[in-house]
Amino acid sequence: MPRKYLLHALIVVCLTLLLSLWIIGDRLCEIRVTQGSNEYTAFLNYEFKS
Repeated sequence: MPRKYLLHALIVVCLTLLLSLWIIGDRLCEIRVTQGSNEYTAFLNYEFKS
């Protein structure tokens, strides 16, 4: 029985990760941190080569 629960837990974790990436996918390459009146922003730029 523990393998059955392990499989269910793995499926739940994978679905949660996929859903989270789908929700924040457009903001995935940007991080903003605000502390008081200061705001720090980091961007990740990338290019696809075909």
